[in-house]
Amino acid sequence: MYDLVNLKKINLRGCKQLVELPDFTRASNLEEIYLIECVRLFELHPSILSIHKLKTLSVWGCKALKSLKSNIHLKSLKELDVRCCSSLKEFSLSSEELRSLDFRGTGIDKLYSSVSHLTKLVEFDPSNVRLETLPNEVCLLVSLEVLNLEGCKQLIELPQSMKVLSRLQELNLEDCFSLQSLPELPPSLIHLSATNCRSLEKLFNIKTVFSLNLKSISFENCERLDEHSFLEYVHLTMMGVAIRDILDDMLQYKIEPHADDDDITFFPESNSQVFYPGSKVPPWFIYQTREASVTIDLPADQPLNQLVGFILCCVVYHIPSHIESPTTSRAFSSKRPPIIRCQYSGFGYSKQFAKTSRWNSDHVCIWFHAAHNRQWHGNNATFKFKAETLSEFKVETRCEDYTPWRKRIPYVWRVIEEWEVIGCGVYPIYASDILDVFQKVDPQFQFFKDRSSWERESGWTDLQSVYTLDEVKTRMIHKMEADQKRFSSVSRICQISNNRTRMSMVSSKPKEVSQSLNEEENQVDQRNSSPLPRRLVRKMFKCLFGCC
Repeated sequence: MYDLVNLKKINLRGCKQLVELPDFTRASNLEEIYLIECVRLFELHPSILSIHKLKTLSVWGCKALKSLKSNIHLKSLKELDVRCCSSLKEFSLSSEELRSLDFRGTGIDKLYSSVSHLTKLVEFDPSNVRLETLPNEVCLLVSLEVLNLEGCKQLIELPQSMKVLSRLQELNLEDCFSLQSLPELPPSLIHLSATNCRSLEKLFNIKTVFSLNLKSISFENCERLDEHSFLEYVHLTMMGVAIRDILDDMLQYKIEPHADDDDITFFPESNSQVFYPGSKVPPWFIYQTREASVTIDLPADQPLNQLVGFILCCVVYHIPSHIESPTTSRAFSSKRPPIIRCQYSGFGYSKQFAKTSRWNSDHVCIWFHAAHNRQWHGNNATFKFKAETLSEFKVETRCEDYTPWRKRIPYVWRVIEEWEVIGCGVYPIYASDILDVFQKVDPQFQFFKDRSSWERESGWTDLQSVYTLDEVKTRMIHKMEADQKRFSSVSRICQISNNRTRMSMVSSKPKEVSQSLNEEENQVDQRNSSPLPRRLVRKMFKCLFGCC
């Protein structure tokens, strides 16, 4: 071969006749190697896995590749893509800089101890592989934030030392049919999905599963799990979600919903929920019914400027009603998961997304919705819930009226599949409730910021990601005071504007009308703009200074 000292990049993508590679020992400056879809390549030359300046290696779709092993600890490898290497059985590589590792579509059934040397690994995805157990060495991945075990159908258990993964934020266990229990989980965990874990029976430490840091929990189709063992802890999780919503600039990233109305990707609220099999609203909900709507009363002793939001609950019957297809007159069944919606007067609209399209039993969905728009009319409000699946499919129709050549053109039909709501509940949250939670939490408790995927991929570490309880308390009280002032001013302006508009439309007895409107304004000031009560101020000082 020629002198390869100056070679930095090799791209052999789509070379389907390539069987083997030559010796690259002299290519000491090689940084990028792309062997995508080299379907006959069955091995890599050992010299490739000894190049210390190698940063990127992609063997995506190399279906004949059976092994990827090296005893040399690489220093620069940051990107490694082994997806869809269906014959890959052995993997043993280590690198100081590797941040993401994806095993999807491989034949790996065992992880070697070398995985413990990936000290900067942030995302680990061995989904849909034949793992029966995870080695204890996985718990040595000190930088791990995302662990995706979706579709590991033979996985029986997780390491008991999972709690030492102090940065783990997302744990995906969907479709792990053989998983029987969950060990104690780290307090940093924010998202947990165990959808379709049919054998799951036991949670070793419920307090770590349902903590203030948890933002979303899914136990859909986990029918062996006893719901009564964790119902009381769901309330604490929802209070944590409320805290995150109030301090969204501090504890979570924000996504602006600018895509399709039913696209889960652009709705952060769809990722703040608790889903589990059940047929009743938890008993701690103040307002609840066995119907699809519930009316709540606004307490006279709680001004609107102290209202934080609502914990909403919807119980859905597991068998959907099938809507007839408009073209074939046959029952249409959607494969998309249902959307649970809630609409209520004075406070707006909220919705959540399930993770699976079919349930084996009735399910309960609980989520938090902030009361950003607090224009309450009257002393009560009605919350209406519904569950439905919106699907689209294309059919060909003949439009003779518009196409003289009688050409068949595609047409998109929208089909709505409804699910029966058999119960609902509402739990209003006020500022005093949040402060009560702070007083009951361990003083050493820490809040973890929900980091976005781009922050992980880019290695963004400049922003603070862990906050002490005192830091969150202080920011919370300042935010409450600012919201109170802003809400009082807006309410006052809106009410005066509405009253003046009404006055201009009244022609008879202007003095009496003016006097009655001024009295209404004073009542609004008392209701919406009242200062923080003394008991709430005392709670604030007690949270901050431990006195009063």
